[in-house]
Amino acid sequence: MKKMTSDCILTLPKNLIRRFLLTLIAAIIMLSSYAAVITSTGAGGAWNVGSTWVGGVIPGAADDVTIASGATVTVPASVSCRTLTINGNLTMTGSGITLSITNNGGGVSPDLILGSGSNLFIGATNTLQFSSTQASGIQNNGGTIASTGTNGSDGGTILVNTCCGGGFTVSGTASTTVNNLQFVQNANFNISSGGLFVNGTFTVPNNNWSASGSTLSPVYGPAS
Repeated sequence: MKKMTSDCILTLPKNLIRRFLLTLIAAIIMLSSYAAVITSTGAGGAWNVGSTWVGGVIPGAADDVTIASGATVTVPASVSCRTLTINGNLTMTGSGITLSITNNGGGVSPDLILGSGSNLFIGATNTLQFSSTQASGIQNNGGTIASTGTNGSDGGTILVNTCCGGGFTVSGTASTTVNNLQFVQNANFNISSGGLFVNGTFTVPNNNWSASGSTLSPVYGPAS
């Protein structure tokens, strides 16, 4: 019988350890790619502060974010998340900032859900951006994209930057009022329910943009 040398005895555990470490690293990377569901506390606070969120974790671009009922969360600087559900109040307090809803990973629509009695304040110089290769949209179940200026002039801009033919749908139980709605790339637009009221401008690309044959027509306000 061949005897196992000391070299073999030392090499075998090292190989096993190396394989274990590689497997562990791969598992960590895989787990980190999944979206976490992050919910604000009842009190809320600034988006970029850990105490604003249950568990103390600040949301990132891969996370599904929920603003709890009764909470007010402020956004002082540009941020990103995967999807956003607002049951309380979200106010973009910074100037010239962007809240990006990435929907990275796809398969989730709508990207933005407004719960009953909720409020989203974008601000005159700010942008709410939808950026995805998948279907995206707004579902309004009784919330408001709030404006206090004349004809909604402080309502900011909603920028739809979906690509590759991804659709954008406005739906829900309530009508959605926006200031400026701008499509950057080709997309299929649809108002399936609730209705859409545009107070400012509605901009679409020169080509490769289409409206669903079953879509409801937008209603335009005095500033449109």
